[in-house]
Amino acid sequence: MERRIESRLQKWWRGTVVLGSAFAVGVASVVPFLAGFPLHDRWDVVGKNILALTMALFLAFIWTAGTCSTFWYYLRLIKKNHRKFAPGSNHPLDE
Repeated sequence: MERRIESRLQKWWRGTVVLGSAFAVGVASVVPFLAGFPLHDRWDVVGKNILALTMALFLAFIWTAGTCSTFWYYLRLIKKNHRKFAPGSNHPLDE
């Protein structure tokens, strides 16, 4: 069971890293279209679309980060319980 949770956690962690990186790139790509920067005259054509994509990436990143942290916390509790109640752990409830 631990291995299955660990593999899922690893997949969600990779997804979080990928979406976080894509979000960071999206934020960086919006900057040249802001007021005072050279591409501001193309804000309506290109900048707004990049901003919408970046906002969608932010929501996806938050979702995956939350799911990843939930799996991490669950795995931590499972490992703690397995150590506590494993046969031969000399825990009072083992008897």
